[in-house]
Order: sequence, then structure tokens, then C-alpha cells
Amino acid sequence: MPRDTYTTEIDTDGVRLHSGAGSGSVVGLLYSGDSVEVLTTSGSWARVYLTFESSGGLPAGSAGWVWDGYLACAPSTPTGGVCG
Repeated sequence: MPRDTYTTEIDTDGVRLHSGAGSGSVVGLLYSGDSVEVLTTSGSWARVYLTFESSGGLPAGSAGWVWDGYLACAPSTPTGGVCG
């Protein structure tokens, strides 16, 4: 069973971080290799917290929503709190 909170990476360049699930303004962009903590999900959207400054300069601690298809580990696959 997947954990509610886990760490993974963004696997695509230029992923839009939104203020809301499926809608809302764009907070910034995330890039391949950016480390995020998945806090919760809503459908195919994941609320993430940026662990470190993004490759594009978005500060650590930024939070928002991304489509889970852009995560290296989708919410249905993590084990033990990390992508497995």
C-alpha cells in the first residue's frame, strides 16, 4: 500500500507548479531531477513541496500541485516512503 507522504523527483523539464489541483495560477517551473515531497493527492494531481531550490531558481519550500505523470514515482508506486 502506498504511503501518504514520500520523496521523489520531477522527471521532465518545464513542469508547471500550480496553486491548485488541475487549475490555478502557475507558481513556477520545475525541472528534471528537482527533489519534491509528495504531501497529498487529488485524482491525478499531487501536492508537492520543493525540498531544495529548483534548477530554475524556484526557492526551497515552495509548494503547489503537479500532474502526477511528471513524477519519477507516481503516488500508486512508492514503498517505504521512497520511490521503489
